[in-house]
Amino acid sequence: MSSHQTARRPIGICWLLAFVIALVSCSRTESDIPYLKRRANFKTKLVKEGPALSGKSPVIYPGDWLMVERIKEVTYPSGNLNLKAWVYMPEGTQSKKFPALVYLHGGFEVHEGTIRDCKPFIEAGFIVMAPMFRGEKDNPGYFEMFMGEVDDAKAAVRWLAEQPYVDRNRIYAFGWSYGGGISTLLSLMEDVPVRHSGSSGGLYPWSMFDEWGEEVPFDRTNPKERQMRLLIGNIRWMQHKHYAYLGSADALFTSSIIEAKQEMNKRESLLEIIMLPGDHFSSFPKAIEMYFDLIKRENTGRSLN
Repeated sequence: MSSHQTARRPIGICWLLAFVIALVSCSRTESDIPYLKRRANFKTKLVKEGPALSGKSPVIYPGDWLMVERIKEVTYPSGNLNLKAWVYMPEGTQSKKFPALVYLHGGFEVHEGTIRDCKPFIEAGFIVMAPMFRGEKDNPGYFEMFMGEVDDAKAAVRWLAEQPYVDRNRIYAFGWSYGGGISTLLSLMEDVPVRHSGSSGGLYPWSMFDEWGEEVPFDRTNPKERQMRLLIGNIRWMQHKHYAYLGSADALFTSSIIEAKQEMNKRESLLEIIMLPGDHFSSFPKAIEMYFDLIKRENTGRSLN
């Protein structure tokens, strides 16, 4: 064997090794890469830049039982944006710390009925924060639909945890409809100081973006744009426990329930799906009441306020 051939052997082995590594890397699907790593390297491409869609969620708990004078408007930072939120403050916040709920609203804006959605928590003496997301209520930023808004939700929780009247060891998040989708995605985020989170009608499927059609602000033909905005397909990468309440007559979620259970059967999961009677709207009161009861059971023997 010539010295020339001997010199080439290590090079040939290196090329072969590099080829094998490349082949293995190509065989990995996107879902094999941790969600947060993909998200850190992902930048959404908006096909239209503008405010959030219009549309209010209905008032679930009407009446004059809510002391509206205890609601104040605050500002919280999310990246380089300063966003507004409403915070309900029970009596006594000057002298002790309270458990808190970050409520991620249904529809696309916070309105006079939003805080009322949280009646079980308000009656139990919780602080309730209802953040407004980018592009909403004259907030800066553009509507991204389940992308930047998740960053806003995380920022709202972190802001609330720093307030002197909040027991940061007992912070929870719950969302309904659009806010429910944001709450499911919040479960994928790290450094969110919540015990766990919940949602009602928020475990959205891939087809949801086709249902919304031209209202979707990003390129729907790009599968990565969709996948970064769904818990389905990313369940293995959840960072905290999430309780997803769904109405049995809410047909939009039929496919997502099947897909979620297929994912959950492959490995231990932090997602729990709870089916309730009713549709997208009528199942909500039972969902938030059940989530509150869950928290109450966890705090057995300890005052909630």
